[in-house]
Amino acid sequence: MTNTSTLPAFKGYTFSKNMVTKVKIGGLLLAAMLSLGFSASATTHTIAGNGSFNDTKLWAAGYPGNVIYEGDTVLLSGNIDLNVDVVIKGALLIKSNARLSGTKNIVVMDAGLLMNNGITIVEGITNRGMVFNKSILETRKDMINTGKVINNQSMVVGNILDNVGTITGTGGQLIANTKLVNSKGGLIQGNLDVCSASFLNVDGGSIDSTYVSFCGARIFSEVFLTASIRKDHVVVSLLNSENKSFQKYDIEKSEDGTSFTTVASIEGSSITDVTKAFRYQDTDLSASSNVYYRMKLTNNDGSVNTLPAVQLGSSIIAGR
Repeated sequence: MTNTSTLPAFKGYTFSKNMVTKVKIGGLLLAAMLSLGFSASATTHTIAGNGSFNDTKLWAAGYPGNVIYEGDTVLLSGNIDLNVDVVIKGALLIKSNARLSGTKNIVVMDAGLLMNNGITIVEGITNRGMVFNKSILETRKDMINTGKVINNQSMVVGNILDNVGTITGTGGQLIANTKLVNSKGGLIQGNLDVCSASFLNVDGGSIDSTYVSFCGARIFSEVFLTASIRKDHVVVSLLNSENKSFQKYDIEKSEDGTSFTTVASIEGSSITDVTKAFRYQDTDLSASSNVYYRMKLTNNDGSVNTLPAVQLGSSIIAGR
């Protein structure tokens, strides 16, 4: 993928340590939901020149404002500076010859559609509707998805991607430079390559690994990593429905979800029946409010796959 930003990068991609201001995003969502103005009839607004989004002189059929209402469509071509936050209740379509970039945010409401066929680089995205990327889509800061994202080419989140919706695609690549959290019913599926400096699948999140790969490496179909609390220990389980054998199993543990320490290393030769779930018991319980487990699997050819981490919350109490 061509790096379209001048910011520092993780593995060659756009990077930013700052988070999207939650209060500001919340204000945009509230304003959009409370807005009572609707278009009298469906209107298509187009902008074909180069300039700022809110430059009224560039628009055909009138400037739509920074709220695109249901039934309305905005078509962008040329080089457009996103200098205002935009709320999408209708449709925003970026053509293949267009570039939309700026330091403002995009909020896609429940019935809204963001269709990107060009190059789009914005500050942050909150999606409750549909984001369909067929080219290059980047955020400098966070992306929050509670709707559906279809990524068929290249999507880069500069900071944190928080997914509780659905992310899928056909041959697309998805990068979250700082952290990707898939939780609360969030689903990642499809022919999609996912990569992040920190990848957490927690609190009800699921990954259909039939076609999903992680940082360019396929693991295997139908893999499940779970962790459950017992009276005086935690059981970490790996279900491998392909009955695949490995050279080594490394179990790693963390209290912050970022820095992991190996707590056990088990040789694959000691596993006599790979058709059964692999289980590891951790009796060293801490008083931390959060504990994370992940597993590294060494293949027979020496290559290593790391499964996304699972999280246990505040019920992990020392001496319980």
